Amino acid sequence: MTLWLYYNPSETHAVTKNLALGRNFTGTLKTPVDISNPVITLEIDTPLSYNYAYIPEFNRYYFIVSCSVLRTNLWELTLHVDVLMSFKNDFLKLGAVIARQENEYNLFLKDGLMQTKVPRVITVKNFPNTPKPATEGKGFILSLAGGPIITIESEEK
Repeated sequence: MTLWLYYNPSETHAVTKNLALGRNFTGTLKTPVDISNPVITLEIDTPLSYNYAYIPEFNRYYFIVSCSVLRTNLWELTLHVDVLMSFKNDFLKLGAVIARQENEYNLFLKDGLMQTKVPRVITVKNFPNTPKPATEGKGFILSLAGGPIITIESEEK
């Protein structure tokens, strides 16, 4: 197994991290390891200058959560998977509708925290050859699904 240690100055929630290359180690796992939260024992003089790791066999990037010294030059690193960086390529391929954004937004998307504005458009058209209605009244009523009810006046009275 290979373990790469890095220094990561980027924010935790950044999808793409700026990694400064540190060191790589090769070894063998002697105990079962959780792929999401592995605990790795490592012989190194001081791992404190590193805060990020990559394990190619797991194809995942990790935050170094804690470093515990077991004895001289033997450290135990507790790692936690960085889902954003590990699956960055999959996330960047996704298309999405952003429901809320500070500067660019769509007033036609339903949002309980922002008042929407839907313009009401009513068009009245007189039909030139409208037949007389069978019942008494002024005209026909035309309604579109989801729209307002429009009364159409007959030209003949």
